Amino acid sequence: MGGVLFTVYPKTATYPATWIFPNSYTTQIQARIDSQMPLSEKCDRADVIIYNDGSLQHLYQQCDRALKGEGV
Repeated sequence: MGGVLFTVYPKTATYPATWIFPNSYTTQIQARIDSQMPLSEKCDRADVIIYNDGSLQHLYQQCDRALKGEGV
């Protein structure tokens, strides 16, 4: 397997630092997220997309299918 693997996670998971740091960091966190390639483009470029928004068991199932070369 030599392709591109991309993991998609809920938007709320991109803000963990806002739970830890004071509000003064929120702007910096958002700026870092905004400087990244859009999620839709990342998905378009990926050979396999793993959705990390469910149970751990579901994540493992997707990983197993990806490693076997099956569609996820």
